[in-house]
Amino acid sequence: MARSFGSDCADSFASLRAVQSRGQTAVCPTWLKTLAELETSNPENAIVQASLGQRDLDDHRYDEAISHLQHSLRLDPLQPLVYVDLSAAQDQSGKRSEAIQSARMAVALEPFNPAFGRR
Repeated sequence: MARSFGSDCADSFASLRAVQSRGQTAVCPTWLKTLAELETSNPENAIVQASLGQRDLDDHRYDEAISHLQHSLRLDPLQPLVYVDLSAAQDQSGKRSEAIQSARMAVALEPFNPAFGRR
């Protein structure tokens, strides 16, 4: 059975994705406030977990980022950009072989995405 969310929640998820796609997560207090609310109300949502991971990656908290990003991928394994973020967090924390594996997963899911060359 699909889980439905109210329009406020749907708007919050849309807001998270919009700010993430522009790469403005670290400088957007509204995004951080929305994320804090969703972390409490919807912790088992892949978008929320990916956003928490991105926040932690931006803050150089690599172990926390890895934990959130892996949680997101357990909830929805078909997220190539989450694999890219996971690869970055793993690389920064010295886990080179895991970083390479995560990067390969991202490319396998979306081999022609030009964004992967910029991250």
